[in-house]
Amino acid sequence: MRSHLFALTAAVVLAAGACSSSEELDDPPTPSVEVGADDESSSTAAGATSEPAVRGSTDVGLVTNLPVLPVAWSWPELPVPDPAPAELSLAHVGFDDDGIVAVAFGWHPPPENQTVYTWRSADGTSWSGSTLDLPQGRTMYQVVPTADGIIGLGQRSSARSYLPSVFFWDGESGWEEIDLTASGLDLDGVNIVGAATTEAGTVLGAQRDDFDVSPSSIAFEARGHRFEIDDMAGTFTVLEVGTGRLLSSGQVAEIYRYEEGGQPVYDLETRELLTVVPWEIWEEQYTSVSPLPIPVPSDGGDSGTAIIRWDGYEITADEELDQYTVTDVASGSLVASGSLADLYRGPPPWFYDDTTGEVLAAFEWDEWYALIEAAYEAASEPHVPHASQHIVLFSPDGRQWSEQSLGAGENTHLESMFSIGDQFVVTVAEHLEFGTRRQVFRSTDGGTWDESEGAGPQNLYGVIGGPSEAIARSDLGGSPAVSTTADALTWSTQLFLPEQDDGRDAWLGIVGNGELGSAVTATLSPSAANDVLSITVGSRTALFGASDAAVQITDDSTGELLLDLDWRDLERAAEGVGPTYATYADGETRFFSSDGTLIMAISDTEAFRAFEEQAERYEAGIDHTLLIRSGDAWYEAELPELDGATPERLGVGGDEVLLGVIRYGDGDPEEVSVNEIRLLLGSLATAPAE
Repeated sequence: MRSHLFALTAAVVLAAGACSSSEELDDPPTPSVEVGADDESSSTAAGATSEPAVRGSTDVGLVTNLPVLPVAWSWPELPVPDPAPAELSLAHVGFDDDGIVAVAFGWHPPPENQTVYTWRSADGTSWSGSTLDLPQGRTMYQVVPTADGIIGLGQRSSARSYLPSVFFWDGESGWEEIDLTASGLDLDGVNIVGAATTEAGTVLGAQRDDFDVSPSSIAFEARGHRFEIDDMAGTFTVLEVGTGRLLSSGQVAEIYRYEEGGQPVYDLETRELLTVVPWEIWEEQYTSVSPLPIPVPSDGGDSGTAIIRWDGYEITADEELDQYTVTDVASGSLVASGSLADLYRGPPPWFYDDTTGEVLAAFEWDEWYALIEAAYEAASEPHVPHASQHIVLFSPDGRQWSEQSLGAGENTHLESMFSIGDQFVVTVAEHLEFGTRRQVFRSTDGGTWDESEGAGPQNLYGVIGGPSEAIARSDLGGSPAVSTTADALTWSTQLFLPEQDDGRDAWLGIVGNGELGSAVTATLSPSAANDVLSITVGSRTALFGASDAAVQITDDSTGELLLDLDWRDLERAAEGVGPTYATYADGETRFFSSDGTLIMAISDTEAFRAFEEQAERYEAGIDHTLLIRSGDAWYEAELPELDGATPERLGVGGDEVLLGVIRYGDGDPEEVSVNEIRLLLGSLATAPAE
């Protein structure tokens, strides 16, 4: 390991307009766009100027008022393991001196728990990499890129507390854990929020929270035995009182009999599992309310009884009588019955000797819950009002660490940790009744800290430092914005996105800094105000959420508006005042005129199909794009089709940008749902010679 583990060997170069010493830096690539009169007003409107944006002044790209920047896109193929973990996410994508770097977190069932995958490639085709396997109770939750490598922030949990973990990856020898305890620091209960490096060394921003936390491990004696339950590990043990001899052990899930795939149905007398009804079948049958997005009273046609036929059984669940029955369809004989609570909870906990199979203890649910509640109450520590202690850990070499307190306070949290040039910055946010107050701590040596009150946006997200400025997402008058600061005290807005000309809402995602300049991902999605649910049955169409109306029904053949109700009409009907315009019974929602004439009936099947079509229209209306700032101007780099994937990570290089995208698994209970991660590499063209 190098003596100065996290030393900055070279400053990351920002855009020329963001650099404090432009004489020492090469000019960034100039976007190859021809800026005309309209484009000039666009770039001015997008920047931090006093002139308001003139929406619709350009007709290029997806985002109002930004000229398009040509980018050549390609999809480097990551060597993702096969089979991949079901839960796979990208933690970092970016560039270093040797090319492209990507880090992903994979989650497995215990005891393996988490794997950290790290890949590097010079050209996006040939990859080298390493893995770090963390057992249950150990996690890495964040990575921070530095000039020398990558810092990984994690946690080591135990039954009663947790300790921070710090790792370092230098691209040569894989991940190495840094021993913070070697410096004699008491880090019990400390959570590291962020990290930053300068030539002086490395600072970790952290906090220790003091508040009432429910214990994750309990123990109690009952029926002559000692029961120990560890929620963190998800296990239970039964011991012999006096000797401590282990009699039984297993998973907590065995006690509560939860079935991820559906509703389990038991014979309570024999404790036999009869069947598991898939959730989609159970929920479809076990409903007595209209699925439509309006309040609809039942007209009494629905008895509150659900009948589910599955796997050779007929299961009847009667809400009014609080009973369920299970009948064998073939023979017609009653197989099981009981209260609905018995149905949902299953047989109460029985514990068996692992060696002999004999019953050690048999509980009823009420008795078991009372024992658990009393054990948790006895194990809980006295309540302490929530307060956070804010601390920094500094090391000049990655080996010896010192701790310094930045104070404590109620309703506060350490908001961000970054650096600007040779200055470390820590921000602490205090949540007041009307807004947020931000305290800014700055230091050049990691030991002496100056405190000031910061100004700027109430909300700052994803702050990233740099050699001459920091950048973050923010808000401006309710619109998403990008803000920058050179001193960490005063922030200025560089870009904001109002509602677009086509009525879609604009959202900003991940910000990035690099030699090219600044960048931020953006998503355009249909506005909720324009997202109307439309259902057509025969020659009549019902609209829900159109304009100020709750529901409108039109005769398509004549164009006549047959029903036009606002929310007050429906509320009065639900209160029994005035006509009943809608009722629900037997899986169908019926609509009536004021004189009681049936206008339209919508089945649950038709309603669910309309919801699916509405979701498909919404998805089809979503576009992802990338906004890049070079010099003082912002440009849009349109992305290729992402095929349902979402940008999650962003890296900015000299003349390239790198996006990490993820397509989440579909959640099919019959199959393993795997998230798919991919890289999207963009190469920027340079301006043609004059």
